[in-house]
Amino acid sequence: MKTIIIEDEPAAQDVLRKHISEISFIELVAMGSNAIEASELLGRQEVGLILLGIKMPVISGTSFFKSHVVHEILRNMEM
Repeated sequence: MKTIIIEDEPAAQDVLRKHISEISFIELVAMGSNAIEASELLGRQEVGLILLGIKMPVISGTSFFKSHVVHEILRNMEM
């Protein structure tokens, strides 16, 4: 399963990366440190799993998730 990590704390990124490497069916394809990078990464490729930090600078992980889900629903309705 293609996976991205979006986390602003390097130590948390390292822990997540380590645990992901131990799971055979999960492939880490990209990492970012904020919601803007998350949006750019998701615009370039489809992923099956997003590991998203909650408290991040500028846009929180929960705010990003809510806006991204709404955007995807509206985009799919247009098709």
